Amino acid sequence: MILDALRIIENPDFDARFALPSEFFEELEKLSEDYKLPIWNDKLYLQYHRGTYTTQARFKKLHKEAELKLIEAEKISSTASLYGFEHPKNLLDKLWEKLLFNQFHDILAGSSIKDVYDDAIKEVSYVLEKSKEIIRDSTKWLSSKICLVNDGLVVFNTLPWKRNDIVELPIKDFRIVDASGNPCLIQREENSKTLILVEDLPPLGFKVFYKSNIARIDKQVSIIENSEEIIISNGLIKVVVNKSTGNIVGLYKGSEGNFIDRSRGGVHLQVFKDVPVEGRMTLESRWDAESFDAWEVYIFQQPEGVSLEKLLKPLKVYVKDKGPVKASVIVEYVYEQENRPPYKVNVEYIVYSKIDYVVIKIDVD
Repeated sequence: MILDALRIIENPDFDARFALPSEFFEELEKLSEDYKLPIWNDKLYLQYHRGTYTTQARFKKLHKEAELKLIEAEKISSTASLYGFEHPKNLLDKLWEKLLFNQFHDILAGSSIKDVYDDAIKEVSYVLEKSKEIIRDSTKWLSSKICLVNDGLVVFNTLPWKRNDIVELPIKDFRIVDASGNPCLIQREENSKTLILVEDLPPLGFKVFYKSNIARIDKQVSIIENSEEIIISNGLIKVVVNKSTGNIVGLYKGSEGNFIDRSRGGVHLQVFKDVPVEGRMTLESRWDAESFDAWEVYIFQQPEGVSLEKLLKPLKVYVKDKGPVKASVIVEYVYEQENRPPYKVNVEYIVYSKIDYVVIKIDVD
């Protein structure tokens, strides 16, 4: 197809050139004065293989983790190179090539054979581990260039905006202060870890903290429970969880109203049953999607309607953490299928101090 296009461009009888989409449509408008052109009132994309998900969730998650770490590695190593660090350009190029090779749509969509995923998991795991090594070496180099008094702790922000975030240290009851001597809010975890709220991290920069004996444990995030709901609030956002369904039925930010439509059940889990069904046709060519499971999941064309199952009957809904840094609610479900063992689905809603979004973690056994 590309070679044919090049031959057309080289043919003097054709006025073929590269142009912007806007120029193409301007030319079409001129032609419409002389020709009756068909009208397409829909999205400009192939009317086939829409809504592709994956049958390989483990690999898709691994690929995303590697992609984010590689971006982070490139940012930090580039910054460190300004201060004498040897920039690993050749290694970064090879890692990007491996990652992008395994981003091929057949692999991510889950339609490849087992041997493909055996190789892909090894290659992407390699990308992830090498990215972590680059980050570790780069941050170590940068930290050595920062003037630290006593035992300093450097926290880097690789995002291009100022932010608050949570640092988790594998040390029990670890206390720190910032460079001005202000103690950071901490929370002691049961697993001998410490959660620390670090504030005002500069964009694409760092902030230095120091070990201290001073502890700040004032209440920054609260959780209230009644017979029907559990309410988590940190002054920036408020999250309301319905105890009978486990759904988020309220989400408030500042003085704004509820972002959630309670009449539709709130934020809840849905299980979509994707089974190839004869009669699911594409719009244009009328190809039958029966033979394309994991590819053709255009739910609006199922003859029997959308096949969804909502998880609305939790086994348990309970408070896990009560602050001061982190407050969370656990919702436990069981999903049962015919001729298959039941699956445990745990949902955790988390609100952190001085962070204006809710974190939702889903664990499927």
